[in-house]
Amino acid sequence: MAVAEGPTTDGGETESNSESYHQRARLAEDRLAEVLAAYRELKAETESHKERITRNVERRFDERRERLLLKFIDILDNLDRALEAAETTAAGQALVDGLILVRTQLLHTLKDEGLERLPALGLPFDPATSEAVGSEPVEDVEQHHIVIKEHLRGYRLNGRLARPARVVIGEHSGAGQQP
Repeated sequence: MAVAEGPTTDGGETESNSESYHQRARLAEDRLAEVLAAYRELKAETESHKERITRNVERRFDERRERLLLKFIDILDNLDRALEAAETTAAGQALVDGLILVRTQLLHTLKDEGLERLPALGLPFDPATSEAVGSEPVEDVEQHHIVIKEHLRGYRLNGRLARPARVVIGEHSGAGQQP
């Protein structure tokens, strides 16, 4: 009788086949765990990248919006000059009223967007919000270091100084002397 070569069905071979399958299954599970970990890491990186891009776009939008709002400061200055000129010349009251209306509307719109005027006139000089461009002698000692003229108004945008006021400060000659 001839002996057939090839796989036999004895118990030893079945165990080795079973062990081989288990080993391959463990390797497949390990590989699956690696792929899942890589997928999770890639997903986290993608989410982080998306958030970073969104923040950058929002920041650029805010910067652009602020630059646009700051350009309106010059327009307000010119509108104030036009109003001043209209009031001092023989311009009709209708023109003055119209300029006041436009100026008021523009101020309200800009205020709604976060731009606000900084009060300076008649207040003590504050170097954090104003630049002194000169000083003038005053008779009243209480006017010493008080803003008596405002050449350019100061503005704050969203809580930050956008432009300092350019002011003239009162200076009393006897303010340094004690009575």
